[in-house]
Amino acid sequence: MPDNTQWFYAKAGQQLGPVAREQLTQLLVSGQLSDSDLIWAEGMTDWKPAGQFPGLKPAMPMPAPLPVAAAQPYPPAQGYAVRPHNAQYGGQQITYPTGASYNGLAIAGFILALIPSLPTIVGLILCLVALSGMKSSGNREGHGLAKAGVIISIVYLGIAILFCCVMVIAVVMGAR
Repeated sequence: MPDNTQWFYAKAGQQLGPVAREQLTQLLVSGQLSDSDLIWAEGMTDWKPAGQFPGLKPAMPMPAPLPVAAAQPYPPAQGYAVRPHNAQYGGQQITYPTGASYNGLAIAGFILALIPSLPTIVGLILCLVALSGMKSSGNREGHGLAKAGVIISIVYLGIAILFCCVMVIAVVMGAR
């Protein structure tokens, strides 16, 4: 639409105007007119929301970047073992582990230990790796799962070896 077009707008059920394009833009920028308020100019078939006319509202300037705080240096970690963080809660001393977590390995090892056959061996290995990592990092999350996985794996493997021995003995005795 030409710049000299006279605009009308509807606010609170009342028709207002005519106003110049610059005045309409100022009303939009100041918030006196919202994107959902209806506007009309000669040549339009119907009243339309002001938000459907992107040329009326000037582009918003980019905000200034936020200041960045200087990074605080961390003390160098020695291996994975990091001193646990201690806190007080209700008069009790609580220690939060801060070393590397091996909880995922412990969970995977425990689940695989429950499946007889080859996964039991993989579960045993994962649980042993998790226990070793927990010992070196000081983070004992999942320690019980890892121990249970080792015990279940050893029991399953013992049963499998016993079964194989019984089968060999049965085959040898049956061959006579």
